[in-house]
Amino acid sequence: MYPDPIPPHIHSVDEIIEALCQEGCQAVRLYIDQLESNSPIELLNGLDDLEKQKILNELQSIMSVYDRCQLEAPLDHAMEAENQGSC
Repeated sequence: MYPDPIPPHIHSVDEIIEALCQEGCQAVRLYIDQLESNSPIELLNGLDDLEKQKILNELQSIMSVYDRCQLEAPLDHAMEAENQGSC
């Protein structure tokens, strides 16, 4: 996860969502949990509640696709079974 607030070259909510998704599924799930519980997330400092809600909604939507794909796709080999919890 980003140790600091979003880098200054990232400005829009869409760019923030893209940056968060680059961190992987486990990190995104953690961000979703934090946003749902209104826990402070340092890297989102400066965003208003509407922007944070947009980020939460989009992350939930993205993860619902991954979760649905994991449930529908059969595992082809043992390596995939080991990595099932991640994207």
